[in-house]
Amino acid sequence: MNHFVFVTFLLFISFCSYSQISTSDRDHNSPVYTSNLSTTPNANWNALYLSTLNHSPERALNMLQTRYIGSTSYGDKLYLASLLYQYMSHRDQPFYGIASNDSDYQAIETAFISALMKDGKGQYEQAQQGFLTLLARMQSRGDLTGKALLKYQLCRSLNEQAKYHQANYYCSALESDLHDIADPVLPKFGTYRVIANNHHFRSDYQAALDTYLSLINVFPQGHDISGVYNDVGNLLKELKQYEKSAEYLEGALILRTNASDLMKAQVHHSLADLYLNQEQSDLAIHHFQTARTLLSSSSHSYGIALTNLGLGKAYTQRKDYDLARAYLIESLSASSELSNDVIRTNAYLAISDMFEEQKLPTEALNYAKQALELAEQVTRHKYIAQSLLQLSDIHQSLGDYQQAFYFYQRYSSIQMEARDIDNRLALEALGLTHAKYEQELENSFLTHQAKLDRVQIEKMEHQRWMYNIVVILLLCAASFTVLVNKTVRAKAAIDGLTKAYSRTEIIRRIKRVKRCKGTDKQHVLVLLDLDKFKKINDEHGHPTGDRALVHISDQIRKHLVNGELFGRLGGEEFALMLTDTKPAEVRERVEELHYAISSTVFLSESKKSLNVTASFAYLATSNALSDFDDLYSVLDQALYQAKSNGRNCIIDAYNDPIDLPDVIYSQPVCEPTQP
Repeated sequence: MNHFVFVTFLLFISFCSYSQISTSDRDHNSPVYTSNLSTTPNANWNALYLSTLNHSPERALNMLQTRYIGSTSYGDKLYLASLLYQYMSHRDQPFYGIASNDSDYQAIETAFISALMKDGKGQYEQAQQGFLTLLARMQSRGDLTGKALLKYQLCRSLNEQAKYHQANYYCSALESDLHDIADPVLPKFGTYRVIANNHHFRSDYQAALDTYLSLINVFPQGHDISGVYNDVGNLLKELKQYEKSAEYLEGALILRTNASDLMKAQVHHSLADLYLNQEQSDLAIHHFQTARTLLSSSSHSYGIALTNLGLGKAYTQRKDYDLARAYLIESLSASSELSNDVIRTNAYLAISDMFEEQKLPTEALNYAKQALELAEQVTRHKYIAQSLLQLSDIHQSLGDYQQAFYFYQRYSSIQMEARDIDNRLALEALGLTHAKYEQELENSFLTHQAKLDRVQIEKMEHQRWMYNIVVILLLCAASFTVLVNKTVRAKAAIDGLTKAYSRTEIIRRIKRVKRCKGTDKQHVLVLLDLDKFKKINDEHGHPTGDRALVHISDQIRKHLVNGELFGRLGGEEFALMLTDTKPAEVRERVEELHYAISSTVFLSESKKSLNVTASFAYLATSNALSDFDDLYSVLDQALYQAKSNGRNCIIDAYNDPIDLPDVIYSQPVCEPTQP
């Protein structure tokens, strides 16, 4: 709470000292704070350009072109070229630069636009190399605006790649450059934001707050401040001030009602992450899915990768593991393509969490190890600590307390060091006098937990015999589970009404039938469907329809011999497999079954005698029936022909005329044999 009070106090002081409410955005029902500080020509032009872009894009384009033509500095022209590139890209139009008589500048601008395009496509290494090459050119020319522009691009791009410490070098240099330029061409409200983001990502809350205040002070009067709301909301989330964080983020979403899909997706992602932290998985999934839909329209690879990672975590939290696995694998694959080690490490940890939730410790252990290796490779202490704690938990679940204690010791050591740094930064940033006490309390807890683990290991040496008993009990439980599963599968294999095999079971059994041993024997597949069965249900009721199904099943079963199969495919459709039938007897057997159905009656619920007929389709073959799916397609067409012929008849799928596509005859599914 003290964190929140201090943050709110700073923002309040800033807003009251330097800001006023913009009347142009009152329709959003959310205040937009702006500065009363003295302005400069370049700041005024940037503010006017943004305002014109919102109301008259054609005039804004004319502003860019006019200023571009009148500029002589390479840095100024590059900045305007970046705005032209953004303008055209947002309208799905290509932009490769503007023709110039200055070949030296023309090559620089072409390389700059190429680097922007590669960065937008997630080709970060190539884009970064392009920016660095151009930065060296600007430094050799002593072009202050050009240097600041390239440092801004590097700061922004490296932030996006989660290479925060590397980005800090360029962000700090950019901030220094802005102080040295009296009237910078680059808008401070854009540059300060990426600098504040970098401080925030590195947990330097004091510097982040200072820069956010600077951003508020220089923000153009009357323009959308939703981005600042989004950033402050995320900062409050880091400080676990969830309710106030939600207010800022929802305010940002309202302000971005008419903004681009990319801007709305950013706030939805922030809200989703907030709800995920509070274990409100349904709300998190809703906002992640909304963000994913918005991002898909702009093909923003980095944002989609992050959103898939969030969806994987949210579905794991909701125990929907199939969907969780799909999204996490997508995120892992995208992170490799983007060379983003932070997303990849988070994906490994999230997949490990998912497997641990599913009680699959071996798989969980494998991904946790990969997360640790990658975190150590890129020296990310935060993720090293998370990986070590994950490994400790998994080894503890496996009963390997020695390894669990080893990883927990490493985790405690790193965590203590990290918490020392984090608490010092929090103390400097938030001015909390009791931060040191909280740190000591946390360290005491970690030390106490380590002692408990050590005692557990010592006790383990004296209690090994108990684990043997546990293993025996687990084996018994596993055996019982297997027995129960077999019973459940057996029940699922039988149709409850007709006592015939279920659809899945009859197909499985038919596919296992081997080729006939004798040359004078054949398998006979029969597909039958009751005629006008719906009429029975409509006129006599569904109970009578059930009686009809039971009656038909009883009649068929009477005419089957041992080893022959009978199953209900669904509704009033049945399948039979007659085995070891002589070719001369095939038709006779099928007609016998057909007659058994059509010649008998059954009683309705009202004791009225009723009769039901059936349409038959059959085929005979001596081959194995593993290709039942293809055979079923033939039979189904034949059954359709039987229905077309007037029902209550028999169709030989191989010999009677059937209107089938040519492709069915061209496939060597089975070798037809004359009955």
